[in-house]
Amino acid sequence: MKKKNGKHIASSVPYGYKKDQNDYDKFLIDDEAANIVRTIFEMFLAGKTKNEIASILNERNIPTPSVYKKEKGLGNTFFKNNKLNSSKIDNILRKETYIGTSIQNVHCNENYRTHKEIKRNIDDWIFNENHHEPIISKRIFKEAQIILDNKTKTKFNDSKDILSGYFKCFDCNSTMYLKKGKTRNIIIVKII
Repeated sequence: MKKKNGKHIASSVPYGYKKDQNDYDKFLIDDEAANIVRTIFEMFLAGKTKNEIASILNERNIPTPSVYKKEKGLGNTFFKNNKLNSSKIDNILRKETYIGTSIQNVHCNENYRTHKEIKRNIDDWIFNENHHEPIISKRIFKEAQIILDNKTKTKFNDSKDILSGYFKCFDCNSTMYLKKGKTRNIIIVKII
């Protein structure tokens, strides 16, 4: 019920924010991290790839979100390395939190014995719009999502074959396309 009512129950807040000392359910913008988030969106919309953005930020010695949180005491976080990569940049670019939406109920424990964390189906996620002050505008976020979605589509449709995308797998109904190699051509199933 707390999640559905927009109360934030996790121990840490998303990168770019800090907890309000007067109301732990509210987020306040953490200016230092928020500027990094804005920079990532600006560079991406200017045409930089996720790998290029990660390299530029690593050259500037910008810490990963988990390292930053640990250094600033913004929550207990576990981290494996202190370098940004395309995956971490993608997570930031996809996060609706930056337009003021609180997203909860994303993960759960598989069972009480293993405590292995698994991702829930998106239908089970709880979204609370206008929960906190946005770091970026909805327009900028939407433009970034369009670019990200188009890059994902072109990644699978790199074939110029005229029949690409018209054939479906009989078993799973996924789109099939032709992948051209140096010595032979193979048909690949694109899993959606």
